Amino acid sequence: MDPITQDVRTAQWAEIVRSCHERPAGQSAKKWLDENGINEKQYYYWQRRIRNLVAGTTSKSLPATRSNGEVKASVVPPQQSMRLLKDVTQRGSAKHGLAL
Repeated sequence: MDPITQDVRTAQWAEIVRSCHERPAGQSAKKWLDENGINEKQYYYWQRRIRNLVAGTTSKSLPATRSNGEVKASVVPPQQSMRLLKDVTQRGSAKHGLAL
């Protein structure tokens, strides 16, 4: 896949992930996905990719282990996580002159 297509898809899926996170209280993600015609497996695939992008890693293995054997998880506070997700969406859209 060429870089422009990848950026556009990432921006589109970042918007979908953000919208799902902002779904009405009490509504399950599965129900929201069904109502919006989004494939659940695709959603979770892209959610993982976007989280890794936001976290600056492509590794599937979190948390990281330090040299002393201590394990420390990387936790991004929800507000910061949503800000980063919005930034990814806007960067991808603006980079290619798109309005999502």
